[in-house]
Amino acid sequence: LLMRIQRIRVFDSACGSGNFLIIAYKELRKFEMAVLKALDDLGEQSVMFMSGIRLPQFFGIEIDDFAHEIALLSLWLAENQMNKLFEAEFGYSEPMLPLKDSGNIFHGNALRLDWEKVCPKQDEQGDMEVYVCGNPPFLGARVQTPNQKEDLALVFEGHKDYKDCDYVSGWLIKGAHYIGKNENIACSFVATNSICQGEQVGYIWSRILRNNEILFAHQSFKWSNSAQDKAAVICVIVGFGHSKERKRIFTVDKINYAQYISPYLIESKSSFASPRKVPFFGTKMLMGSMPRDGG
Repeated sequence: LLMRIQRIRVFDSACGSGNFLIIAYKELRKFEMAVLKALDDLGEQSVMFMSGIRLPQFFGIEIDDFAHEIALLSLWLAENQMNKLFEAEFGYSEPMLPLKDSGNIFHGNALRLDWEKVCPKQDEQGDMEVYVCGNPPFLGARVQTPNQKEDLALVFEGHKDYKDCDYVSGWLIKGAHYIGKNENIACSFVATNSICQGEQVGYIWSRILRNNEILFAHQSFKWSNSAQDKAAVICVIVGFGHSKERKRIFTVDKINYAQYISPYLIESKSSFASPRKVPFFGTKMLMGSMPRDGG
């Protein structure tokens, strides 16, 4: 178990100032300490354990230069905090100085970088266990900049579907490409719930679920944070990859287990509604109920 967690990689492909990576690092260190404490309690003689979890196991991409630098610094601070906690539990810890490598935080556009080069899925010992996570930016199709449209066009390989998709969809599709058929990798993102509604379901999830399945999902919930001007958006959390374990659907107050989870985040096999160029009957519908007041 200790060897396994030392070969885990956590990869936040929209890491900002590193919050997801910091939390993941701290929780893995706490878990490791619990294992070491159990070994110490069960052993017949005292053994001096040291942490095997290192900051270079944590990978991130951030487009903002200042946030990128803050993420590197924050991981160092998190390591110092956990070393102090380790010392309080076991009576000793590794010295902080000289400073060792921090996390692998890359400065750049996540939708244009090769994720395989940012966070390699293998090393000289074989496959790594990789968890891709993040809270990528939500931007509706009508408010994206020309550069952001180009980002999505690249991810969608030029197919016109990208024109009607939220910007966050780029991270989900990149994640699916990154996983491929590798069973040691899973992705989970916080996203706007529009990716699980209407026409976007067919555009996005028909691509993701070719080689993956939804492993767990949190149905729609209102975003809540400490910002003064809170985003008026309803979110979902979706995890996908490969697993034989039971699927889980989370709501605000309970967990339901399922054999399958559809892109609409209900228990069901996946199906997609695609646009038709020829109407079923009668007059062609030119525009549905889209709120277009004021343009």
